[in-house]
Parts: sequence; C-alpha cells; structure tokens
Amino acid sequence: NGDPSGYANVISRVFASCCSSHEAPIPTGTGPTPLDMELLIYWNGGGGGNDSSSRNATAALLSRRGIERWSIPQLGRLRKQCRVHVIDAVLDAQDTREYLRNFNKGKGEDMLRKHSEHKSHAAKLFARVMGKADEMVVRQQREDMLTAAAATGIVDKTEDFQPPKQQFHRHNHSTN
Repeated sequence: NGDPSGYANVISRVFASCCSSHEAPIPTGTGPTPLDMELLIYWNGGGGGNDSSSRNATAALLSRRGIERWSIPQLGRLRKQCRVHVIDAVLDAQDTREYLRNFNKGKGEDMLRKHSEHKSHAAKLFARVMGKADEMVVRQQREDMLTAAAATGIVDKTEDFQPPKQQFHRHNHSTN
C-alpha cells in the first residue's frame, strides 16, 4: 500500500530509523521521528476515534502487534538477514588474529561481546522503540478505562488508583 501512514510503511520506516551503518565505528541509528512514533502507537493498538469506546474498538481491530514478520514479509526477511549478518560477523571475528591475541590474554569473549553489541544495535533499538510504543498504548488504555469507570461512578478518577504491583525476578545467569 502506498499510504505513508499505513502500517507496513510506518513499521518499515521505524526499523530503518533504528538501523546503523555496519561499517560505522559507532552505531548511527537514531530511532523514529515523533510523527512515526505517534503512528506506531496508533498501529500498535492505541488509536482510533476521539472517544475511548471508539478508540478501544479501533485498537482491537488495528493491532497487529507481534505478527510483523507475517504481516510485513519484507521486514521479516530484512530482520532475518540482519540476524544472519550479526551471527556471521561474530563468527568471522573469531577467525581473526585480533581475536586469537585477545583470547590468549583472556579477553576474547569481551571482544566478541562488543562486536556483537555493535552489529546488533539496530535490533536492540527497534525492540526498545516497539516496547516504548507498547508502553504508551497501555498507558492510554489505562487512562481510557479509568475515565470510563469514573463516568459510570465505579471509580473516582481523582483518586490515585494504583494496581497491585507484580514481582518480577531477574535471574543472574552469569558465571562470575
């Protein structure tokens, strides 16, 4: 579809904005423009009409979040190529004299980690941008629910309602 605000075009522009030059010593991806971020939030399920019921109904119909690989095949292929490029780059780095010198000094793993981080910068930035858009959608939906509940008298919107906090545990998988 040729619509610049269409789903495939927005997601593709957002991904392109996250990409960095593979040759650059410092990753150059900057992330999406404010307009593309607004459109991304819309397409991730946060947009529609001017009232909350219209917005929520539209969001339910429009959200394609999580199925980008299938709904935008060219993006799925591009992201797969990027993953293969990162893997190949790290494997190639293992074959270099620099790696062998660092390996003998006990620093080979650190060299590969830095190389992988640089090469996978675009994917990391894209994931963060998508996560930020998802966060904004959830915030908007929460606000809409509180507004609707306040309109029916279930909740006083002026109260600072806080849902119970869930505990998430990070597992330390390091071998240090």
